[in-house]
Amino acid sequence: MAQHLLDARSKRPRAWTLVLTGSVHARTTAVSWGGDFEAMGSRVARVLPSVRVLDVGFQRGTQFACRYNVWGEAVECDVFGISPALEAWQSAKQAAGLKLFTSEEPHGFHGRLYLGALTASPPALTAPSEVTRVHPAPR
Repeated sequence: MAQHLLDARSKRPRAWTLVLTGSVHARTTAVSWGGDFEAMGSRVARVLPSVRVLDVGFQRGTQFACRYNVWGEAVECDVFGISPALEAWQSAKQAAGLKLFTSEEPHGFHGRLYLGALTASPPALTAPSEVTRVHPAPR
């Protein structure tokens, strides 16, 4: 991911680049999982030290996701509830908008974009009537 981003950016080095990705991929600091995993943000920041990364803050809401159901041993694609991690939790007093940090925080984020309550959206290429649970073929 990082190499594709750097390759694309090298073709237009003076252009602004906005990348939307999950929070772990965006981190500019190491993750503590062990192994040799290095987040995309960390790789990009090493080459482009001026990169700035925002985390997302939100209130409870819903998301469309595909999850493995261990009880049914199937993948379910459906609307599920979502709650933020403690550091990304947006209180009712926090207005939607951008908050920049005075210094990089431990996960390597430089600010947080607060979105309010999230509302699920089905996949763009799937008609709403087609959004159902997906089960793998019998083995």
